[in-house]
Amino acid sequence: MNTNNPSCYETAETNLFTRFETSGPEGTYALPYSALMFVHLPPVPARNLEVLTLGYVTHVVTIHGTQLSQLLLIVAKGRAEIIRIGGGQSGETSTPTVREITIADPN
Repeated sequence: MNTNNPSCYETAETNLFTRFETSGPEGTYALPYSALMFVHLPPVPARNLEVLTLGYVTHVVTIHGTQLSQLLLIVAKGRAEIIRIGGGQSGETSTPTVREITIADPN
């Protein structure tokens, strides 16, 4: 892993929570897999920025970036331990890049 541009995620075989490290005022959240209701990735728009949405019972997590389909699979398999801003290693076109993470109360 390049320490100047770290991977945008870390995995583990089993997780009870996924930790989201945001750069905004939200800080860091750890949300339980047991409260995850859905994960949604719409078709890629023309400008190539993707939006991955994770719906929890108590929060909605929105992730902006590129190549997020790989991240969706990791979350869907229950293996996402940490998701943070980063990624995009040079020369790797299939590596996800997370540019922004927002966490909001759905109410």
